Amino acid sequence: MRRVGPAALAALLVVGGGDATAQSAASSGGSSAAAALRPGHLVVAIGGAWIGADAVGGVRAETRASAPGTTSPPGSGLFATDSRLGAAPAADATVTMAITPNWAVEVRGAMGRPTLTTTITDDIEATGTFTATTDIAEYAVDASALYHPPWAAVGRTVRGYLLAGGGYLRQLYDRDALVETGSTMHVGAGARWWITGSRAPGMAVGLTGDLRWVFRRDGIAFEDGTRSLPAVAVRAFVGF
Repeated sequence: MRRVGPAALAALLVVGGGDATAQSAASSGGSSAAAALRPGHLVVAIGGAWIGADAVGGVRAETRASAPGTTSPPGSGLFATDSRLGAAPAADATVTMAITPNWAVEVRGAMGRPTLTTTITDDIEATGTFTATTDIAEYAVDASALYHPPWAAVGRTVRGYLLAGGGYLRQLYDRDALVETGSTMHVGAGARWWITGSRAPGMAVGLTGDLRWVFRRDGIAFEDGTRSLPAVAVRAFVGF
């Protein structure tokens, strides 16, 4: 029987210990693996958002006098208005389903009450500037595709993501007697921080936040075209 010297025995212990550690890490999923959503599992998040101001445009009222001939006389201005939906907080909730560790789909609902401010100028019957305000009930539902890039992991509990999608906008004003609807599109980026359950099976708990740039069409608007505004949200999430 061949004898093993002290140096060779030490080498065998180091190699064996390394193999055992590697096997243990592999069997547990790898303790150094970055946090990721679990495919096929739901993540529910509830929190708050801050929706930026929406410049909805203005109108200019004019009157025209009758005159003989085929050429219409020039209009005479009565007054001009410029309206803006102010920035406001909103309640915000999402449901996310992971398709792969890197890709997910998300449905979001938000509800806020911004103030519509209309500034009246150039009134022929009065001098100065006048302002009128009214509260708006605003509801939004949208869907997004989320991508968690492998390079966006920070340590073992934080993972950044990119998102893009679109949805539906509903706004009510004048004591909810008048309803305007529109469509939205958005792009953005966010991050997810797992407090617990980042890799182990079972319930996961953490925080998530994102910054979006939102594009709106229609809804409460006094001019045609697309408006844009920022939106930021922070939520607590539970993964099942």
